[in-house]
Amino acid sequence: SCATCEALSKYEALKNIIELRGGKLIDKKLKPKGYSELYNWICNEGHRCTSKGQLLYDGFWCRICQKENQKVKLSPEEIQQIKNSSKKVYIFEVRSPKGIRKALRKAPDGLITDDIRNTLIEMY
Repeated sequence: SCATCEALSKYEALKNIIELRGGKLIDKKLKPKGYSELYNWICNEGHRCTSKGQLLYDGFWCRICQKENQKVKLSPEEIQQIKNSSKKVYIFEVRSPKGIRKALRKAPDGLITDDIRNTLIEMY
């Protein structure tokens, strides 16, 4: 295949990857260095993003959405529902004894904490 056809095919593949996740590719063609260049796009939540094409191709997504999803607080009921669907739940970034107690009451499969000593005290 010719270079023009190959570039068009790669552009369409990148565009489809973004659109399958509800986003939109702003750039209109493949850049000279292909997926190793930065592309402008909008995620499914409307955040304007710039990422290397290869990262999108490899499954990475919007950094703003990732940060927002890390802040999601789940109730004990939601955690149990996730566990009932045969998935494991780990709670992370818990630092204080109070936070450790609160996290343990939700009965996760694991707890990732900076304070192992206090975690062990609270667990046992």
